[in-house]
Amino acid sequence: MDRRKPLLVNIGEAATDSVLRDVADKLGVRVFVKPRVADVLRIDRSGLGDEEFSYAMKAHYDFVVADGETGLPHFAVEFDWPYHDEDAGA
Repeated sequence: MDRRKPLLVNIGEAATDSVLRDVADKLGVRVFVKPRVADVLRIDRSGLGDEEFSYAMKAHYDFVVADGETGLPHFAVEFDWPYHDEDAGA
């Protein structure tokens, strides 16, 4: 049984990925798909409460655009729309 799952789960995410990657190539930045909040922001000793810290460890951004050389994030994209849960192949 193949246990892999697609990272882009709906048509909107797939389209957003395509546009971001086109622009990223022109600007020399990188696009990361579904990084955890804790992978993008330093949350250790941040003053977050237990519940918020736990959320940051589990939650993810749909996309993060980062500097092409340093990997430092410029901005995050969360793509939500009425059909957020539909399959990318639909």
